[in-house]
Amino acid sequence: MKKMYMIGLLILVSLLSGCTTYEHVITDTAFNYGYSKFYNEAFVGEYRWDGTETGMHLSIPDAYDTYPITSLGGYFGSGFPTPFRIKFPDSYGVTGITSIEPEENPRYYENGYEIITLTFYVSLGIYLKEAKNVTLEYYTSENEDLSITLYQVYYYFEVDSNNPYIYAKDGKLYSIETDELLEGLSYL
Repeated sequence: MKKMYMIGLLILVSLLSGCTTYEHVITDTAFNYGYSKFYNEAFVGEYRWDGTETGMHLSIPDAYDTYPITSLGGYFGSGFPTPFRIKFPDSYGVTGITSIEPEENPRYYENGYEIITLTFYVSLGIYLKEAKNVTLEYYTSENEDLSITLYQVYYYFEVDSNNPYIYAKDGKLYSIETDELLEGLSYL
């Protein structure tokens, strides 16, 4: 009897935990999202950049469907990371990311490298309060001569003045509660 009780309890816990996870949604818009019916909130993941300068100015919507967007990046399912990051257009030849710094490991870049800095201007709405998972590494592209182009992405933020959680100063995000810099982001 005790064994049946434990099996029933495990099944119940499994079913309930499935209700609390974020479900991954890929949309036909410029963003993808994760949302949770249980928590009644969403996060924004990948931004599919079109490669234009105009496309470097983006506005995160306040909500996905009826779910307020509360985070840049997040996790869906049982914890699979979905970072807030830039998806480069194919014309850039980006094939991966790396955190290997050229000056710390020149051997890795023995055929040479170039660092290109890109700044994305991001407007945030009234519900966003945290950055849970943001890609901070270099985006990499290997050239014909085997040198590597490293794209370093920075963000310059603006925040809706009605946001009760965060504010922006000089493009950086700060917590209203602590007045401290919001961590987990690359600032210029």
